[in-house]
Amino acid sequence: MIEAEVISDLKCFHCGENCEEVNWFEDKSFCCHGCQTVYEILNTNNLCEYYNFNQTPGVQLKNT
Repeated sequence: MIEAEVISDLKCFHCGENCEEVNWFEDKSFCCHGCQTVYEILNTNNLCEYYNFNQTPGVQLKNT
């Protein structure tokens, strides 16, 4: 189940940015659907070891 709520002190599981709108997926918070989608792709393909290299390795592109 995906829920959205406004909480500014939560960090995105994928990129580490503050979440203006939080998308919850598998008890993890995501700042946008892009970060959530990347996580879902990695998770589906058993590649979540990616997160062992850096706690928040994703790059947030919405401000570039």
